[in-house]
Amino acid sequence: MKLLLTIMISGWLLAGCVGQTAQPTTYYQLPTIADSQQSSDGPLLIIAPIKLSDMLLHPGIVLQTDAVTLHVARQHLWAGDLPQQLQTALQQRLQAALPQYQVRTAGIVADHATTLSLQIHAFQGHYQGVALLRGQWQLRTPSGSTRSAVISIQNPLPDDGYPALVNALADTLDSLAADLAKSVNSLPKN
Repeated sequence: MKLLLTIMISGWLLAGCVGQTAQPTTYYQLPTIADSQQSSDGPLLIIAPIKLSDMLLHPGIVLQTDAVTLHVARQHLWAGDLPQQLQTALQQRLQAALPQYQVRTAGIVADHATTLSLQIHAFQGHYQGVALLRGQWQLRTPSGSTRSAVISIQNPLPDDGYPALVNALADTLDSLAADLAKSVNSLPKN
């Protein structure tokens, strides 16, 4: 009897594994904004390479499923390097908000540039129905003065699903860029 039961259970498990269809992998990228005019002779604002927490270095989109559990999606992946996507998205948004500046990504070394450094600890969906961006930033002027702040931005998800999450995460970048633009504009002029 035990042998018959074991064979039946094994058969059901195998049938379940064979009967499952693999979900297709879907790739997502952060929405871009239209290119904006930039000053050709304005001050430089350099965005240093963005540092991400280890969890965000995986290709899957991160979801916080309860107070203590983070899940990295296996079929819902970033379409490319997330730090690069974040840097490009932030550059576009800052250039639109600061047309008097030349906003560039790292690669240019200039003693006369203001540098923005970012560390992102959370860029994920949250079980309470929000997109979450947490971290910190620092601005360093050519004269060496600094300004820094903690980032904690939440945007409600307008709908279920990964496309809604990615768009809400992009909205957190819009909010971050607006905050950064205010800080850049309030820096002492050299």
